[in-house]
Amino acid sequence: MFYIANNLLLLAWCIEATNQFKFKFHHVLLDDALEINDLVNNKYTKNYHEINFNISINPFMYNGILMNLKSDLDLHQTSCETFEHILILVTNQKNITIGCTTYMTHFFQSPLHLTFLLPAYEALKEFISLTFTPLRFSCSEYHSFLKQCPNNPKNCIPKHLFCDGKDNCGLNGDEQNCYYVNDDIPLEVSIINNMPFNTPYLLYGFIFLIIIITIIILLFITYCIRKKYITKQKNGYCKGIFGNKKRRQTSSEPEETVALLTLGLKGFFPQAVPNHIESIHDSINKIATKNTGGNYQNIKQIKR
Repeated sequence: MFYIANNLLLLAWCIEATNQFKFKFHHVLLDDALEINDLVNNKYTKNYHEINFNISINPFMYNGILMNLKSDLDLHQTSCETFEHILILVTNQKNITIGCTTYMTHFFQSPLHLTFLLPAYEALKEFISLTFTPLRFSCSEYHSFLKQCPNNPKNCIPKHLFCDGKDNCGLNGDEQNCYYVNDDIPLEVSIINNMPFNTPYLLYGFIFLIIIITIIILLFITYCIRKKYITKQKNGYCKGIFGNKKRRQTSSEPEETVALLTLGLKGFFPQAVPNHIESIHDSINKIATKNTGGNYQNIKQIKR
């Protein structure tokens, strides 16, 4: 700030000596945004101490000029009055004071006369941003080269001025929702985006993927084999009393014991009972032959 104060103290000398210095007069037909700092850095204005601009527009395309001023100077009342002599704006024969202004958006009718002292302004240009933009009232949403300002749809500026890093609509309305790359983005982001194609890492990843797929296939094959073996054990075949089919020994052994007894009895009784009856019948015939007309009571007892 001491540097700024020292420069402001020199303004009185600059103002008094203005008439002794050369000045340059410019006629500007404003068809695009005009930034004063760009003009100050122009090599054609370096030899002049006072710069005068007569800014006008094409009346068939635009309605006026929109000025956006941003100042980061820490000024007091005395220094504000001094700063007013550095930059002078005149429109319709009226002076516009911007000495103590930190931010201003103002509409001017064409033409606009601008005068500033180059040595003093050049010392302060890094703290001041001053932009002039051609403005048209009302335009279609689908206009070929104009676009409505989001913060004020009645104001229209050229489309290419949106997202250019400069305040053209006022209050940075044309710089909202922009995805341009600026200088504030860390360097690491650029390094990541530009990282070269790394072949070894790709090869390692491919080998790892093959190993994982192989393990999955082996586990699936093992599962299928084991499932088939268990199914075969449940439905196993062997020779036995049930023929060629035999149930696998399980916890239901009492049921198999009952089945064996049932089959054994089924084969035993149909043969044992007729044989016993037949032996009794033979005995009766033998007794009847030997003792014809014998005692019927004996035969009856035998039958019993």
